[in-house]
Amino acid sequence: MVAPQTRCAIFVAYALLATGCGWNQRFSFVSPTNNYRLEVARPRVMPDSDMRLDLVAGNGTRFTLYRAGQEMALTFAYTYWSPTGDKLGFVGCGGNSVVQIAYDLTNHEPLAFEKVADAVRAGLLRDYPKPTGLDATLDPLSAACIVVQWREEFERRNKLNNRS
Repeated sequence: MVAPQTRCAIFVAYALLATGCGWNQRFSFVSPTNNYRLEVARPRVMPDSDMRLDLVAGNGTRFTLYRAGQEMALTFAYTYWSPTGDKLGFVGCGGNSVVQIAYDLTNHEPLAFEKVADAVRAGLLRDYPKPTGLDATLDPLSAACIVVQWREEFERRNKLNNRS
């Protein structure tokens, strides 16, 4: 006869294995050329404990561009894809953390974020509603993490893009 505590431990272990301890894709940003997709993934268990950004090529090749390695509940994210399809810029905010990443898709190497920062700023102002009551001189990259309208719009778009 198996003791009740042992049965409980076996059940919990089985439940964890059944749900998987891997990563769960939360949402993704597809390049205009459809050659790449940037996926934001969270751990299946304790999802706010970490975050990972994976660049996925059209052939399925996956490369992790960033891993938070700490608690980060993403409240806003924006991805810039260059018109020529050779550069990627990402801005993400969560809690007290801000992530800014740039990547050269042709040479498959990180870029200094400053190389895409102006294009990301322009994209934020083009793609999101103009914030009301905000100082016009505030940098959009700084504003991205504090503008409630942008966070709400991001959440709305994320829900629409991830309907099952």
